Amino acid sequence: MQYNTTSFTNISDKDFTGKFDSKNYLIKAGETRYFPTVLSQHLAKLLSEKLVSEKDKKGFERETMLAETKSNILGEEIKTKSDEVVRSFKDEALEHERKYLENLKEEKEKNKVKKLKAIKITKK
Repeated sequence: MQYNTTSFTNISDKDFTGKFDSKNYLIKAGETRYFPTVLSQHLAKLLSEKLVSEKDKKGFERETMLAETKSNILGEEIKTKSDEVVRSFKDEALEHERKYLENLKEEKEKNKVKKLKAIKITKK
């Protein structure tokens, strides 16, 4: 996997839709989902801001409530990120072609050596 994972729980009694990277994510009331950490953190920020409305608290008390609410939404981060480099299909295709051409070149060299040996044998 390309990212670590953090659970996101909709602690609200209503369904929640959050937007990230121009895409909507629907999490039903009480539902827990397992997203890449950056997505879970973003959605938790949106939901906590919705739950702790501007009218309720101001200043330091509001920030404290937001932090507490966010901590109730998010679970512990789970290490799922692989150290393996994730490459695009185009990069994979280019690497595939490079290896194929390398193998083809090796085969041609082997065939050349075989032909040279055959010529030596026939000249004897």
